[in-house]
Amino acid sequence: MTLARDLINRLSFKNEETIIFNIQDYCVDDGPGIRTVIFFKGCYLRCSWCSNPESQLFDPEIIYFRIKCKKCRRCENTCPFLNIDCSNSNFPIISREHCLMCKSKTCTKMCPENALKTVGYSITVLGLFEKVKKNSLLFRNSGGGITLSGGEPLAHTGFIREFLKKTMAVGFSVGVETCGYFDWDKVVDFLPNIDFFFFDLKIIDSKFHKALTGVSNEKIHLNLKRLSQNEVNKITISVPIIPGINDYLENIKETIDLCTEFGIKNIRFLKYHEWGRGKYQELGRPYLLNKKLKIQDNDLKTFEIVAQEAGLQVTII
Repeated sequence: MTLARDLINRLSFKNEETIIFNIQDYCVDDGPGIRTVIFFKGCYLRCSWCSNPESQLFDPEIIYFRIKCKKCRRCENTCPFLNIDCSNSNFPIISREHCLMCKSKTCTKMCPENALKTVGYSITVLGLFEKVKKNSLLFRNSGGGITLSGGEPLAHTGFIREFLKKTMAVGFSVGVETCGYFDWDKVVDFLPNIDFFFFDLKIIDSKFHKALTGVSNEKIHLNLKRLSQNEVNKITISVPIIPGINDYLENIKETIDLCTEFGIKNIRFLKYHEWGRGKYQELGRPYLLNKKLKIQDNDLKTFEIVAQEAGLQVTII
């Protein structure tokens, strides 16, 4: 009977495939209990403070750790498309706009120090489910589960839809961390199967939002309005507090007003950090924010008080 049920279960869903770049176990800040966080590759926003720049592109890419490099030039000599140049101090300069991420991945395989690696790999629904299933006892004992993050997980609609079929069959809790920029019509059918949403609201002013993230926020606000009409008790608004960007009281008050308008009762403030700074150089991109930015504790306390006075439950991370 067990084998028969398993066969039926396997045949009742499509084994979709997508690209992720990390699976992180034992997380405690990404939902209730102890959780496994799955990081999907690809996002429509380009936030200058993004701590996971390797999540922005939808395709795999090369990351280069200069500190590990021994300047052996094997990568240059083995790249079949001549897209690596080590003539400058023997350190490789990758022509990323021409890199085809060839299936052979010759440069990363030939690097003896693992200074070159591929970020992002394909995985099927069943393959991912088998990886997270090993934590089922931990989920059950802690009240935890799985959190889908990224990047933007709701950009991977077919994959998420089928993955939820697997997790629902065994009773796993699944939450989503979203920037809010997704196609509503492609996700509306499976949203009720998600247990909670951490929904980002970065900057309320639309022009300012577009200048700093690359997109306006009308679509984000519309998706939040629609989501709140049916799933309001599942929503927690996440506000990354970025010094000199959105850490002004007017923006926080406008964010709180939007929560009140939509009936949302939970908000969390995420303190800015520079943990992702080094990744930008490793990916061949500039980090655009100034160094040594620091959020003031007094400002956080003010934001907390204002939100609480508006009737919101506040978490600071």
